[in-house]
Amino acid sequence: MTTQQETLLVVEDEDLARKNLVHILEREGYAVVGVESGEKAVGLLKERPFDLVLTDFKMGRVDGLQVLEKCRALQPHVEVILITGYATVDIAVKSMKDGAFYCIAKPYKIDQVRKIVREALIKRRLQLENERLREELQRSRPMPALIGKSQAMEKIRDTIRQVAPSDTNILILGESGTGKEIVAKAIHLLSNRQSKRFVAFNCGSFTEELMANELFGHEKAPLPARIANTPACWRWPRAGPSSWTRLATCPFPCRSSCCGSCRNAS
Repeated sequence: MTTQQETLLVVEDEDLARKNLVHILEREGYAVVGVESGEKAVGLLKERPFDLVLTDFKMGRVDGLQVLEKCRALQPHVEVILITGYATVDIAVKSMKDGAFYCIAKPYKIDQVRKIVREALIKRRLQLENERLREELQRSRPMPALIGKSQAMEKIRDTIRQVAPSDTNILILGESGTGKEIVAKAIHLLSNRQSKRFVAFNCGSFTEELMANELFGHEKAPLPARIANTPACWRWPRAGPSSWTRLATCPFPCRSSCCGSCRNAS
C-alpha cells in the first residue's frame, strides 16, 4: 500500500531561512511549497489543500497569527506551526489558543523542527483516519426504526444518510401515517447533533395562540403558570433538531412565522 505524499506550506519572508527550511523538509520526503508573504499563503490556502503550514510570526501586512486564523477558516483540520524570533509566553499562549500545534522559537534546531513536524502530521493523519472511520460507521449503521428492504426503502435510507450531516432545513412530504416523523428521527440520530434533544411538534394539536407560545416563547403574566415565561422550543435545554408536523393545518399568520424562522435559522 503506497502512502500519499504529504504537502507542507512554508511561509517565511527571509529568503535564506525559507529556502533552508524547504530544503530540510523536502529531504524528509514531503512535498513543500515556499512563499515569502502571508498574502501569498492565504491565496494558496484558497486554491489547494495542505497537510501542514509552517509560518513565520512577524511578516508584512499579513502576519503569522493572521495566516493561522485563515487556516482555521479555510482548512480547519490543517495543523499550523508558528516560527518566531520574538518568542514570549504571551505569543505562545495566544497562538495555542488560536489553534496552533506548536510555537518554535528562533534560532531553532533542525532536529527539533523535524520532530515537531512529524508529531503534527501524526495528529493530522489520526484526525483523517477518525473521520474516515466515522463516515464508514455511519454508512454501515442500520437505519433506526425503518423497516423494509425494498428498492424504495433503500432509496429513502440513502437520502437520509446523504442529508443527515448537513445543517440545512429538510422538507419531508407524505400522507398522514406514512412515517414522516420516523424519517425525521432517523435524520436526527445520524446527524452531528444526535446527542442533543429531538423536539417533535405537532402543529395540529394546538390552537393558534398556544402554538405561537410554544414555538416562539411567551413571557406575559395573564397566561396560565404552566405556559408563562416559556422559552421558544428550540431554546429548551439541550434542544437540537426539531420536527414540525401538520404545518399545513396552522393558521396562515403562524405558518408564515414558522417558515420565516426556518428560513432565517432563528
